[in-house]
Amino acid sequence: AASAGLERQAAGGAAVAASDARRREVEEYAAYLGMEVPGDEDLLWIAEMALTAPLPAGWTEHLDGQGNVFFFNRDADISTYEHPMDASFRDYYLRVKHQQNQQQ
Repeated sequence: AASAGLERQAAGGAAVAASDARRREVEEYAAYLGMEVPGDEDLLWIAEMALTAPLPAGWTEHLDGQGNVFFFNRDADISTYEHPMDASFRDYYLRVKHQQNQQQ
């Protein structure tokens, strides 16, 4: 019974570590998108949404020779290391932030 309790604690600790790692990932991506971290905690959902956004039609994800992710659009025959939706999420953040500032 005691070992079951320790296993639950270990599993809980792993879940906390995973959630901490995910939060750091979201915060880093938020900063990459131009958010103020700390400062824009109430807008981190935009970074979370950006991290889980599917690729637009025509785009595929690949790894280069060094293991870095890049994106390829077969229709336009272009590749980029920036996710094709990053600019859209950056603009979306700026619009939401502007609306917040207008309401204050």
